[in-house]
Amino acid sequence: MSNSYDPAVPKYKLRWSVPLVDVDIAASPEAALHSMDKTAARTTITTTPGSKRNMNHKDMKTYSGAGKLYAERDDLMHDLAVADQIGAQIKLLKGTYKTFNSSAVEKWTNAIHTLIERKEEEIRAADSCKIQLSLPAAGKSGRTIVVFNAGHEKTKTNWIADLEMAKLALKPRNNPAWYDPDEEGKLDISGLPLMMKSSPLTMTSHKQPMKVQAAVYCPLEFQDLSPKAHIKMASSGLYEGSTWVCSGEQKRSVLSIVSFHPPTPHVVETFPAGEPLVSCMEFVPAIHKFARTRKMSESDFCLPDATIWIATETGRISVFKCEDKTRQPLFTFKVSPSPISSVKFMANRMFVGLGDGTLVVFKRMQDGCWLLEEPHVSLLTAAPVSSLLPVTNCMWCASGNAVFIINTNTVQRQDSFTVHNDSKIRVQFMVRAGVGVWVSMKNKATIRLFHTETLQYLQEINIYAPIGRMLQGLESRTKSFFHNRTVCVTSMLACQGSLWVGTSVGVTLDLPVPQLEGVPLINGPARVAYHTHVGPVKCLIATRRKKLPGWRFVRPDLLRSEDGDNFSLSSEDGAADIGLDTSTAASVAMATKPQSYMAFTFAEDKEEGNDKQTDDAEADFVFLESGDARERDNSSSERKNKKNDSIGPPMLVLSAGEGHWYLKGDDRDRKNKEPSLVAWQLG
Repeated sequence: MSNSYDPAVPKYKLRWSVPLVDVDIAASPEAALHSMDKTAARTTITTTPGSKRNMNHKDMKTYSGAGKLYAERDDLMHDLAVADQIGAQIKLLKGTYKTFNSSAVEKWTNAIHTLIERKEEEIRAADSCKIQLSLPAAGKSGRTIVVFNAGHEKTKTNWIADLEMAKLALKPRNNPAWYDPDEEGKLDISGLPLMMKSSPLTMTSHKQPMKVQAAVYCPLEFQDLSPKAHIKMASSGLYEGSTWVCSGEQKRSVLSIVSFHPPTPHVVETFPAGEPLVSCMEFVPAIHKFARTRKMSESDFCLPDATIWIATETGRISVFKCEDKTRQPLFTFKVSPSPISSVKFMANRMFVGLGDGTLVVFKRMQDGCWLLEEPHVSLLTAAPVSSLLPVTNCMWCASGNAVFIINTNTVQRQDSFTVHNDSKIRVQFMVRAGVGVWVSMKNKATIRLFHTETLQYLQEINIYAPIGRMLQGLESRTKSFFHNRTVCVTSMLACQGSLWVGTSVGVTLDLPVPQLEGVPLINGPARVAYHTHVGPVKCLIATRRKKLPGWRFVRPDLLRSEDGDNFSLSSEDGAADIGLDTSTAASVAMATKPQSYMAFTFAEDKEEGNDKQTDDAEADFVFLESGDARERDNSSSERKNKKNDSIGPPMLVLSAGEGHWYLKGDDRDRKNKEPSLVAWQLG
């Protein structure tokens, strides 16, 4: 064997190795808060610890991030107090001096103030880029903390998301989680959604069996928390917003608010919906801030804040304010004696579809007041308006065998088309993907694709066949549960290159569609989930990822020039940088670019005097990619980085229905018929 040693290739040394299931993300204690009390003769600085115990510099270095930055900030605070004391003493001087006066000391004090503010921002940015891993302590009980420097928040968020996905893939419930007809004995978990958790939607048991009735995604965070706790939770979650789910029976309905803060997701509150027989729900965003400066109307129907509209089969609508902790409806009004079958908000208008084929449109004025007493009413057909879908500047309204396209500005019919030759067919659901709209039909196992511009019929998919193939591989006892049960579509969702389809037998399918804004033709076989509901899949909802910030900060002491000069980075939008040394520009670009962050290098151990870093101290690692690897496949790496940068952390897809049953697990789970939520994490 020839010697292929190349001194130019960096050498790596194994520091530690632990099972992935033993790796946890450790939360950082809050940094200490400082306040100043100025008097005529002195300035007193009071430090309030952010954690439950006082932290010295060693604690800050280990747990709170950049220890050197904390020490520099504390030195500046000390100098500020001394400067204020000097200024107070100068005022006692009887003589007048050119360079030694109160004005000079004031400028000096203001300069220190500015430095403290900058240092606080550096500390916040540095801590936000840290990844703290809790690992089993080597050779002893307990755990140790190892801290990585991810370079910026985007890399940190993506790395943590990938770690959680990898741990999730090892769970027994994900081996397997899907039936894939092309797996050929091997399942590529990296390309499949992973079952995250299932949880009941109600906090207490009910005498009468309840079923999921409707659900809606609310982009606002759950507000019924103390401000301090809310800020802490908001900073640690990957997903924003919450989901409102309604469950009920004939005489009453209950609303459950599902939060996406860790542990994700979980029910944080349940309360009465006010009206029974809920059929659909819709979120209405708040009006723009500039409109709030105008004189607000005293009308009872003036709603400038974000609200949730809940419609019922009795023709009534209850309006809840999202951030109202009383959880009481602001008002309830009667729309029609006919049941409400669908509601959708678009362009400051609420479209309400009724069971008798009538479309009612309520307008919201710029100040947030609704003209509920002046609706626009039009009759589409004699069949219920089963589904409403915003498409560009129009609202697609499904009624009977046809889809009517309504212009949102004029509220007039713009076009229409039929979805099937059989006049008895009724449209049930519609979802948009790219320039296509997928349409399902009532009590049918087929879905059809139509072009949004030409209205042309493009494709039809039958979902019964893949479900039947999946059932063939199950035990006979499990298959008997599905015997003689009719399969039809009960919910649909299009997101992140997939068309999710929920069925009447509780089974969920994932159909691949193009992610680009093209015609979303199904281009591969359907994957069928082994995690099912006992009853129909009533709702499918996707969460939003949190918006990730741009480039923010890299530790100055990690990227230092040879002569010891510090530098800091410019912002992503091209703002002026502070003291950037051109000799280190390449290192800066390397450290901050979102590379393949699983290929990282270890920083050198630092020594200060006789104090050497140990495993218990802060271990700083810069996330870099090997230069040789980039040279070998530079274009591939750039494409990968652009993809990772655009996709960001994973999404969550929630399915709501009765119970949760893993078809490869315990058969007793199918006896549970409580309203439940199943969370899927998409990579």
